Amino acid sequence: LLQGQFGLPADLPQSVHWLELAASKGHQQAVMLLASTLASDDPQVQNYPKAMAWVQTAVEQNNPIACYNLGVLYENGQGNEADPQTAAKWYKKAAIQGHAAAQVSLARILDSQEVYPQPEEAFHWYQQAAQQGQPEALAALGTYYVHGRFVPQDIDQARSLFKAAAQKGNEKAALFLKTLDETRADNSKNYNRNTKTTIPPKTNKTQIAIQSE
Repeated sequence: LLQGQFGLPADLPQSVHWLELAASKGHQQAVMLLASTLASDDPQVQNYPKAMAWVQTAVEQNNPIACYNLGVLYENGQGNEADPQTAAKWYKKAAIQGHAAAQVSLARILDSQEVYPQPEEAFHWYQQAAQQGQPEALAALGTYYVHGRFVPQDIDQARSLFKAAAQKGNEKAALFLKTLDETRADNSKNYNRNTKTTIPPKTNKTQIAIQSE
């Protein structure tokens, strides 16, 4: 019903009904799927307070996906006032358990002015997520190598990271890679590792979606 399978049209309100029945019996996957449906943009079913309430039942078991989702709801201000500090708290609970998206979200907050800047810890979490091949983390780590933040400047390593992220569909990394290649071409006669490379400025953060699994 949720995905319109078996030739049936999608029926989100009916799907929510059945998911609530399963979630009320403690089915964790149903809880996450229900929360992601209630936090969707569809006006038929959108209900952020209920989404948060269901996610909170799952975080009691320290479920990493639930912890991440609660962080998303707090960061986006869905079902509550936007609260990046509380979002970071829940992202960290999931990040410690190896949740790559949570590691990236935590790093992004720690590297911003939203809470209290902790750039070295942000770098650590980007590294952790990059080791799992998370594309946003690979792209972010590339910028550290471009600018020599917490690592020696290494344009070749940055290019490798941007390329890996771009191959996974990260558009920002593809733009960074193009910028590096254009800079290298413009300075081909006297290019060296100390060449100053201009990376496009950070774009505004887009709203994050919660996960169902």
